[in-house]
Amino acid sequence: MQIQQYHQAAQLRQQQEWQTNVVSPLLKQLADQQQQITGQQRQIKTLQIKIESQTATALQSEARNQALLGGVGAGLGATLAFLVAVVAFRKLARNATLGQLSSASLK
Repeated sequence: MQIQQYHQAAQLRQQQEWQTNVVSPLLKQLADQQQQITGQQRQIKTLQIKIESQTATALQSEARNQALLGGVGAGLGATLAFLVAVVAFRKLARNATLGQLSSASLK
């Protein structure tokens, strides 16, 4: 009976030593890796937020640029139409004046 108890005690001691020497470092490594994963997940979340913010800023900037270009285009179009109207009016006025002069000289 004492031999059996001795073997059980020796086996228990061996199991405890194995747990101390093998399992404990693995558990610590696992905890460290879990901490590292949590930190990386936090970094990923921060980067996602930063990317979303930069994307929104870029889209707003693009919209402002498009609106500005549209406004410039409309302004140029209106200016061109005004210039064409002025030139046409001058031409008509000149032709009308020349027509009145020639009909006055014929009388």
